[in-house]
Amino acid sequence: MPSATANAPTERLQAEASRWVVRRSNAALSAEDEARFAAWYAADPAHAAAYERLAGLWQRLGQVDGRRLRPSGATGRRRAATLGALGLALLLGTAAPRLWQELEADYASGTGEIRTVTLADGSTVTLDADSAIAVALGADAREIRLLRGRALFEVARKPSGGDTPAPFTVATPQARARALGTRFEVARDDDTTRVAVFESKVAVRCTACADTEAERLLGPGDAIAVGPDDAALPPATPGQPAGSPAWTRGMLVFEAIPLARAASQLGRYTRQPILVLGEARHVKVSGVVDPARPDQALALLAHGAGLRLDRLPGLFVVRAGEKKSGGK
Repeated sequence: MPSATANAPTERLQAEASRWVVRRSNAALSAEDEARFAAWYAADPAHAAAYERLAGLWQRLGQVDGRRLRPSGATGRRRAATLGALGLALLLGTAAPRLWQELEADYASGTGEIRTVTLADGSTVTLDADSAIAVALGADAREIRLLRGRALFEVARKPSGGDTPAPFTVATPQARARALGTRFEVARDDDTTRVAVFESKVAVRCTACADTEAERLLGPGDAIAVGPDDAALPPATPGQPAGSPAWTRGMLVFEAIPLARAASQLGRYTRQPILVLGEARHVKVSGVVDPARPDQALALLAHGAGLRLDRLPGLFVVRAGEKKSGGK
């Protein structure tokens, strides 16, 4: 008798099937992983049904050769070519770097969680969803490493237990932001670091540039983006006005930014991966959305840009084409 889950696949089952489809479409699996997949596939008719349904959906989307996703006999299975253009990192994640981040992190926020922490020196840090920091506070220096995501920093002018405030710096692989005041934001998007100042001043250095000692001084309302290919510090641009960033108040504001970047930010608020395919990644989107409803927010952005949104089991896919909300 078929399992009850065969008729009503759970969210967990859909996520498992999604991962297996993607893993078997990516790089070669070990013999152990192949055996694990075979055992999972045969363990319950619902597993096989969920897997075949998702593989068929990918095939209809025209992104995968469905024949390469079919389970084969005991002699082994041929691996499909990589689906890097599909942004599979959103599905599989970068497991090793993330595990290392978790080990390094002193404070972290979960998916959809905005968390405020008070440091030992009296400074406060508000972490956006799915963000993490490592903290090193000393008499001569206060350094925060932003491991992932973004955070709003409100720096204590007179640290607890001391008379002279030590320099307060936020570091990423691309830049170092040294606080000369109290309120600023640092964010990591892919290989880019973004700094926005809301109060007082922040000195930013590009650690990946040729001149690593050059600094750019940002005042209230200024912002800067430092990328991996910048030969020198880029100029500052207008940022958000004084106060606090919109995400700390439960809103995400997108102003003519690539959909891939907007999707990355929305992805911090949902456990369902968001894939933005092909040219849709570069389409500029604008809007004010509620991250507590990421599916509605994504639908709004896709519709406004004339893109198609497909809701597949365990994930969202946005691509160019006829506007569509729903996977039917």
